[in-house]
Amino acid sequence: MSNRQLGRTLDLPLIRHERFNTVVLILTLILLWEIVAFRNDPHTFPSLVEVASALYTIGAGSADYAFWSEAYATLLRIVVSVTLALLIGVPLGIAMGRMSVAEDFFSVYVLISMSVPAFVWAFLGVLWFGATEYLVTIMVGIVVLVPYVVFNIWQGTKEINENLLEMGTVFELGTTSTWRNIFIPHLLPYILSSTRMIVAIGWKIMLVAEVFGANSGLGFVISEYFLQHQNDMILAWSIPFMVLIFLFERLLRRLETNLFEWKSTEDDFTMA
Repeated sequence: MSNRQLGRTLDLPLIRHERFNTVVLILTLILLWEIVAFRNDPHTFPSLVEVASALYTIGAGSADYAFWSEAYATLLRIVVSVTLALLIGVPLGIAMGRMSVAEDFFSVYVLISMSVPAFVWAFLGVLWFGATEYLVTIMVGIVVLVPYVVFNIWQGTKEINENLLEMGTVFELGTTSTWRNIFIPHLLPYILSSTRMIVAIGWKIMLVAEVFGANSGLGFVISEYFLQHQNDMILAWSIPFMVLIFLFERLLRRLETNLFEWKSTEDDFTMA
């Protein structure tokens, strides 16, 4: 039996064990939630039945705000912010990984930007531009997300096998061939992992930005319900987005696993 087959055989009980633990954890959390909800006022800590009722209200279109129009505004801002963060962060990270001048110049910016909370940028954006439909929210998204992309790509670029680059020079590979055969295959896993990371971070940041700097979107709606002390509606408006982001993250993870399964195959072959 090969190492790979043995590994798969050993993994099956582990997978079942992990799923059992997950189910137990979820049921335990539900029980604890209901206990706490029973001991508190519904406006402070709503039960799952009250949250489900609020979800039904939103789905039936009886809520104070139209879910799809507000969700579309938030999704559009997230997509634009993530796309621009990748377009800015990937080239900058590559430059920092390959050129010491760029690394010295931008590394301070990256480290400082990662330490500044999103709400600070949101406050500054409102002070500079006022409450806008897209400018402040997208600006906050880009400023906060770009350093994460840069840092990941920067470290990934520094780990490129220099022997491969020297071999490309010996065989006189052109710039296009070098990028297609060396840089892109090496950096693609880092780009996908960066995308997963900033999508997960980006929707939380966007909610903060919408609370302070927008008159529409999920964050704006949540802030309005917060002022009305309707915690059941806050949770009900958040849950669909949480599920959507979770499914998108799992989809990217599955894509990443399928695209780079050859790496684990290569490792198994080497160890055999």
